[in-house]
Amino acid sequence: MELFNPYAPQQKKRRKKPGPKPKPKQPPKKRGRKKIPRQFDQVPLGYHIRLQAPLEYDLIMEVIGSMGVPDGDLIEAVSYSSANPFFKTEKFRKLLIQYRQDGCHTEHPKRSPTPQTILNAINRRKNIAKGQK
Repeated sequence: MELFNPYAPQQKKRRKKPGPKPKPKQPPKKRGRKKIPRQFDQVPLGYHIRLQAPLEYDLIMEVIGSMGVPDGDLIEAVSYSSANPFFKTEKFRKLLIQYRQDGCHTEHPKRSPTPQTILNAINRRKNIAKGQK
């Protein structure tokens, strides 16, 4: 055993030099396009209801207000009570299922129909109701 000598050079403990801190890992990015909340008439279901069944569309919009989001059950209740043949089509059922899954979110919003497009749709429905094409 060595004797303690206060005059002898002491060996210092070697410390590791601090290196660069590791960067924190970023969470992985979500794939695909962001789903942005849209207005009801920009969602495919709302767009088609506005064109094919304007009376029912106005009824739904009165119930929820101008900036509200209608529930799928409300739309289904209105469709059952309506005599409009659009609500009996397979296209409407598919759009309603999609709306229940996604809500008022859509990747590619549909533009609101122009007044001329609405008039053409109304006239087409009148002719179908009369039995003409």
